Amino acid sequence: MLAHGGRGVLMLPSVNSAYGNLEPSLAMLSHPHTVFGLGDGGAHLGFLCDASLPTHLLHYWARDRVRGGRLSLADVVRGLSDIPARTMGLADRGLLRPGYKADVNLIDFDRLRLREPHVLHDLPEGGRRVTQDAEGYVATILSGTVVQRNGVSTAALPALERVEVPDVGHFPDLAEPESRAGILRLLDRVDVAELARRSQE
Repeated sequence: MLAHGGRGVLMLPSVNSAYGNLEPSLAMLSHPHTVFGLGDGGAHLGFLCDASLPTHLLHYWARDRVRGGRLSLADVVRGLSDIPARTMGLADRGLLRPGYKADVNLIDFDRLRLREPHVLHDLPEGGRRVTQDAEGYVATILSGTVVQRNGVSTAALPALERVEVPDVGHFPDLAEPESRAGILRLLDRVDVAELARRSQE
């Protein structure tokens, strides 16, 4: 920790490591009813970072694991794209197919790795969040538009051009035009280039 100016992070895994191995995790990840995903909506962003899950699944479970079995790269990609899309009823994504949204990550699989987690104080009032950057993402494409190149934002936000609320379910207020307009006004104030610059500091 001292090598990083006192900013190192200690990690103590406490779940999914039964008897000192990850075979139970492999069994759960391989189960046909498993849907990959981890997130708490930012409730604990001051002391953990869930955003590294997809990268960890790709580089550890499909490439680097040496003690025990691995998942196939195809199964991990399917588990991060098609399966969650179908589970959530998103019928226009999850596969590369004519008429679907062109949401794609171009990945240099040999270079893919997570960097060490670190803390940023870039939230309102200097609030902190834990983040973890990755290497190996050559480009991220949303709706056919490149939004990141080599981990750096291009400042393009194609999804905001057509915000729709197809099924508001338990949140009927979101169907009101003024609610959508308010959300878009908030998003318009986000300075993506500034956020990208600050995340590289």
